[in-house]
Amino acid sequence: MLTDVKLILAKPIFIIGCAMALMFIKFSVVTAIAKISGNRWPTSIRLGVTLAQGGEFAFVLFSVATAQNVLQPELANTLNLI
Repeated sequence: MLTDVKLILAKPIFIIGCAMALMFIKFSVVTAIAKISGNRWPTSIRLGVTLAQGGEFAFVLFSVATAQNVLQPELANTLNLI
């Protein structure tokens, strides 16, 4: 319900690119941590793929940050789409 569809139509490359960058960074970090923790490569990669997407708790944080005037509404909408 917080998604501004007009924004994704206005900046589709930016939104999709940022979402892919977020997932790639999270995949890399989680995979590296799993490997350093002693897991084998296949297990580390599976864990990285599983946890690469963004978390839904971010919606709550962005809403609170917007209500407290920490984030501008436009930035919060963009982050919600990503």
